[in-house]
Amino acid sequence: MQKITPQRKVIFVNLAVKSLNRAVKFFTKVGFMFDKEFTNENGATLIIGKDSKVVLLDEKFFKALIPGKRLIDARKNAETLLGISASSRKEVDDVIEKVIKAGGSEYRQVQENGRMYGRAFQDLDGHVWGVLYITPQKK
Repeated sequence: MQKITPQRKVIFVNLAVKSLNRAVKFFTKVGFMFDKEFTNENGATLIIGKDSKVVLLDEKFFKALIPGKRLIDARKNAETLLGISASSRKEVDDVIEKVIKAGGSEYRQVQENGRMYGRAFQDLDGHVWGVLYITPQKK
């Protein structure tokens, strides 16, 4: 059996959205960019980082990819919690502010635990995203 090596791997997380156009507008207002090469009428690839992407898929297309499985309503159920890093506490706060202005909502209150500062938001389809800043350790 061949092992998965830690060489450069790109992770694509796929999320179902009710309206692809609405989701793209929301995340654009929050400040994210999309990979135009991997965006079409069925899905849009949200760039999280160099090796991290979230593919927002039209709900009907998403269902076709998971035959025999039921799609959950992310407003009522959770299958995943997405987390993205931030470069500062201010960036965490700025993202949440943009989310609220774009029509999303803050999901829970600020969490501080030692070196970690985080907040979370819920997008227009009910997916929960954590935004975290971890203070670098002093050397």
